[in-house]
Amino acid sequence: MRGWSFFLAVLMLIGWSDLHAQRRVLFDASHRENASQADWIIDADNFDLNQPHYPCGPSDFADESRAQRFPTPDASMVTASTPETYWTGGFSAFGLDLVKIGFDVESLPVGGTISFGDVGNPQDLSLYDVFVLPEPNLPFTAAETTAIRDFVAAGGGLFLITDHQTSDRDCDGWDSPHIGNDLMGVVISGGTITDYGLFGIVFNVE
Repeated sequence: MRGWSFFLAVLMLIGWSDLHAQRRVLFDASHRENASQADWIIDADNFDLNQPHYPCGPSDFADESRAQRFPTPDASMVTASTPETYWTGGFSAFGLDLVKIGFDVESLPVGGTISFGDVGNPQDLSLYDVFVLPEPNLPFTAAETTAIRDFVAAGGGLFLITDHQTSDRDCDGWDSPHIGNDLMGVVISGGTITDYGLFGIVFNVE
């Protein structure tokens, strides 16, 4: 799990047996994936989310990128030669590559709800085939955790990315490896793994 200069990535494409049958990918942008120097979103038009950031002093706030649901310019204009600068985000190339092979991509913006089976939520996970969690820096609530796990249990694909330890970029005491372990149900006590969680995947933390 070490040695990646860009990020630590865990690819869990649960139930993804037919690549071409699955069309919709949702990128989470609601859990401070944009904190501090990170910008793990596919696109944003506005940069007005005033958030705390490392090194966590009283004046350490910044206007971060506010991802919108649908990237702009519109994905329908993307061609094989469209450059990654077509959208504004650290993961613009990721989103554009998916579009180029036939997928629809969206972001779950700040204020969006992670649910599974909620017919009143226009971005309910049941409407998507893959959910991408690109280095969340805000932990998931119990309800969000249940929704994500239920989505995977129903055959949804989960692409979970975490960074290195001590990467708490928004000063809340959580970094993405700890959040990933919490989501997976991993328990570490006194430096010993006492529960390997749902899939046996454990992120290296101190």
